[in-house]
Amino acid sequence: MIKLVSFATLTAVVVVLFLGIDGLYFEPSPGSFLSEDDPELMAFSRVAREFGDTGTVMVVLNSSGLSLEKLKEVTQKIDGLDWVNTVASVFDAVELGKLNLLTLQIPKTEYVYQSGEKLVLNMDILNDPFYRDLIISSDGEYYGVLITVASGNEFKSGSNILSLKATLKELGINEYRLIGESVANSTTFRSIMDLTFVYPPFIFLAIFTVYMVKFRRISLALLTLVPPAGAAVLVVGIMGLIKTQINSLTVMIPSFIVIIGSAYGMHFLSRFQENCAKQENPIRRTIHEERVPILFSALTTMAGFSSYILLDMRAFRDMGILVCVGIFSSAVFTLIILPGLVSTKWCASVVLTASPVEISPKIRKALMWVIVVMSAISPLLIMTIPMNIDQYAFFKENSEIRRNAEKMKEAFGWLTNYTLMITPKGGGKLAITGEQASQLVDFQKELEALEGISKVLSPVDISRQTNIPLPLLIRVLDNTGVLGSATSLMISQRAMRINLFSPTSDSLSAEKLKDSVKELIARYPLLKPDTEPGGLFRTNTPFAFHDLQKRKIHFYRHYTYRADHSFQLHLHGPIQNKPEHLNGPYFRDAHGFGDRLRDTLHHMAPKIRRSRESLSSDGGCHIHQRIEPNRRLLRSFTDPTASVRGCCQIDGERTGGGDDIHSDSPPGDSGEAMEKRQTAR
Repeated sequence: MIKLVSFATLTAVVVVLFLGIDGLYFEPSPGSFLSEDDPELMAFSRVAREFGDTGTVMVVLNSSGLSLEKLKEVTQKIDGLDWVNTVASVFDAVELGKLNLLTLQIPKTEYVYQSGEKLVLNMDILNDPFYRDLIISSDGEYYGVLITVASGNEFKSGSNILSLKATLKELGINEYRLIGESVANSTTFRSIMDLTFVYPPFIFLAIFTVYMVKFRRISLALLTLVPPAGAAVLVVGIMGLIKTQINSLTVMIPSFIVIIGSAYGMHFLSRFQENCAKQENPIRRTIHEERVPILFSALTTMAGFSSYILLDMRAFRDMGILVCVGIFSSAVFTLIILPGLVSTKWCASVVLTASPVEISPKIRKALMWVIVVMSAISPLLIMTIPMNIDQYAFFKENSEIRRNAEKMKEAFGWLTNYTLMITPKGGGKLAITGEQASQLVDFQKELEALEGISKVLSPVDISRQTNIPLPLLIRVLDNTGVLGSATSLMISQRAMRINLFSPTSDSLSAEKLKDSVKELIARYPLLKPDTEPGGLFRTNTPFAFHDLQKRKIHFYRHYTYRADHSFQLHLHGPIQNKPEHLNGPYFRDAHGFGDRLRDTLHHMAPKIRRSRESLSSDGGCHIHQRIEPNRRLLRSFTDPTASVRGCCQIDGERTGGGDDIHSDSPPGDSGEAMEKRQTAR
């Protein structure tokens, strides 16, 4: 009966393994340590949804000996990989000119140009702060190919990097360096595979060798490994059934179970040897004597690992639960399986090991004091251990990935890039007021001065370079994509991204940088942190171009009041060059005024009319826009709060002709002040 129970248990374990084996999957990314509702992970997901990418991979190539024609072929091949979102290289680098006010186009000159049959790189690119240390090193010695990983491929780092290496090899590129989170995840993935399939046999061999010294019999040394091996197989099957990730932490679960659980078999078989020489029924006697010590030993070990269950990190919780299950299963299997595998026939050949060697009292006392002293000072020593995590520090100092990281830092000055995403409060299309743009410019200056920041990349840099006001620039970038692949690094229809490049890659530096950015944001009233922390921040009032309650006009600087009770307002905003009549809600400009413009003008009408007749209140308004390139327009364009001048006209009740009355008003002029000036005139 005992043998039947033993073999039935082993059969059940194998069945569980086969049922769950299809559910096993590997997850090397750091995200596996976080719960699904973790703010950092949610922030990462939101950035991925908005910009369509989930991280970057940098390919560093030595410029000496590499022709631009070959680099272009490399860039095109990489761009064709199915997991790639965008690829930025020197072929995307352009020198921007001044905005064409008629077409709203920014002239550009590519840094790579054709000279005869050869491609030539204009070395003025080294003086362009936007591209320097991004896609080319400051000394021009290295090219950088910046790859963004398409959303949905963040969990395929292993296959992604393998396909990238295969592509480079196919093109004959043998000298290159890869760096990025996906590269670190890919290297971690290979380590996980080694821990899963390569190292366990060595662990078994080491334990087997120790127990061979103990029992001096191959059969008994092997039997000690049967219960923990069965428990490990059972837990692996359970992991597959409940879809538990195999990551850099949970991959150690089988090893923990085998190392800890093998001691239970050793105790059982040692007692069995003793009972063979003294008892008539050694198997039952051994079960009776060892069941309580083995089970309580398992419970105390489980108590230690169960502390992981209280942690917020998912990987630790999984490990705590599954190791506890494995240790308890190992203890139970020792009492169920081993009795059916041993035989009383072995008792005739049992050779008891020699009694333990006696240690002198002086040595025992000295060892006791050493243990007491070490226990007393251990808390102080523990406090000196740095609580820091670096994704590259997991690997050996002479490993390829560590060497690549050092070269990346040396050549480009950064190793990690962080994202600060700015979105309109309440959602909607991205639009920025002049006041917000001014604060963003100052905000970026302070970002660049922060410790741990080597480079900041955002639309503010382009605005500085071209003298194009940031609100207008955002619209132009969104509509034209003048920067090519680099556009997606900075802007989408609903968000703007500020890229922070740092030479550090450890968790302490990242936390310090995050706190510094939050403190900086708190000093700017129009920038307000999102309710979800983790690197996402929103502008506070992106669509508040005017305050309807206070009746302030923030978006026009010149208006014309007509004596026929109609009035004409000249707006400074990027108006489309289409001389056509549009209904108010569909008025097209950089900020999408639409309904608000119409409502505001009707609301302001009673304040600026000069007679009892009122404007039509049926809501029907016709907006006519035109482009008037003139000297005043060109002068006003140098003002960061101004851009292209257009014309909007609302027709009210006409009671007769009259002379036009003109007036200039600064932004924010109230209706009452406007009425006083009109009356005075």
